[in-house]
Amino acid sequence: VGGVPCASTEWFSPTKVGCLLPAVSAFGDSSAPLTNLTVQVETTAGRRHAFANAVSLRPPSLSSVVSGGEVAPGVPGNVSLVGEGLEGVAVGLRAGGEWECAAVSMTSSPQAVGGPTSGTTGANNASGALLCSGLTVGASVQGGSLLSLELEWPRGSGRWVGQPGVWLLTSPDPVVSAVTPSSAAPSSWLLVGGSGLGRWAEDLRGISVGGVPCASTEWFSPTKVGCLLPAVSAFGDSSAPLTNLTVQVETTAGRRHAFANAVSLRPPSLSSVVSGGEVAPGVPGNVSLVGEGLEGVAVGLRAGGEWECAAVSMTSSPQAVGGPTSGTTGANNASGALLCSGLTVGASVQGGSLLSLELEWPRGSGRWVGQPGVWLLTSPDPVVSAVTPSSAAPSSWLLVGGSGLGRWAEDLRGISVGGVPCA
Repeated sequence: VGGVPCASTEWFSPTKVGCLLPAVSAFGDSSAPLTNLTVQVETTAGRRHAFANAVSLRPPSLSSVVSGGEVAPGVPGNVSLVGEGLEGVAVGLRAGGEWECAAVSMTSSPQAVGGPTSGTTGANNASGALLCSGLTVGASVQGGSLLSLELEWPRGSGRWVGQPGVWLLTSPDPVVSAVTPSSAAPSSWLLVGGSGLGRWAEDLRGISVGGVPCASTEWFSPTKVGCLLPAVSAFGDSSAPLTNLTVQVETTAGRRHAFANAVSLRPPSLSSVVSGGEVAPGVPGNVSLVGEGLEGVAVGLRAGGEWECAAVSMTSSPQAVGGPTSGTTGANNASGALLCSGLTVGASVQGGSLLSLELEWPRGSGRWVGQPGVWLLTSPDPVVSAVTPSSAAPSSWLLVGGSGLGRWAEDLRGISVGGVPCA
């Protein structure tokens, strides 16, 4: 057949003989045409007869993609296919006219693990499959493209045969269309919705918020992924705005989509003063406060727009010892409190003044956020309005009455009579 001896012959009668066609590799020159081949019979008498254009070798063909039918551009993948005439032949396989499989082999099971099917399906009950390993489609190929398939037969021949009706689909490019909530505290979860967010978890390379990678990500479906927001300190430059941040999703194919103005980081806030709400001008004091989003963040605190706490820390109990409350109260049952230590309001501040509070977030950023409705009160100035008795013997007691004479004993520095300190 085509000048190549049959692999085996069978004689039936003077009018009928059989030929077992040779393997395609027996035809030697891989560029030789394998259509319209001449069949020649020779007898032991050395007589021959050739019958031209007698037979064409039917190439192997593909009928369907079993698994891996959706490929990520730029990422090596495996594709399992079934068809006809694949057993025992050496073929090459390429997609889109240029991207070839690194290796092609037969597998005993056509149903490879993972990945949706594409092309013509329904052949999962076949006895074996062609496995294309390491197929890497160009990273520049647009997501959602259909890629035609071709078989090279025999392998290395350069003879590529199209496989009509069987194709691969490139993974769609990621598109982010929704981010919830739009305002969130650092180290809380965001839900990111859209399409093409990965066929499965391994396809999700990462999510970033304002250019900063999420502390953790979670893949739920091709239309839904989660992002654990990083701590505020991860944003580096403390002067960077933390509002209207862009959320970007990237797949392992290197495809990205950014959703602008997606989320703002909600700063920590104060809701009430628990203790130390009345401060004495010129005297260092401690203030305990509660609020939202205070745990695990580094903040600064100042009163009256200029007097900062020497140190700010979280305490396990919000009800610090001593001192009346101020501002909005009723939060004494909270699980923890912000403790401002060493707050010294200027000595020249008038007694009885209300001092607004501001949080610096993050600490050291110079970004101060007012805390409306929460304030401190400076101790009122002392006023003496009565002294009894008005006539007294030395070394006897006087009773001095008035207002603002100290919040407690420690606030009373001294009393003098006629310029002489009381004994």
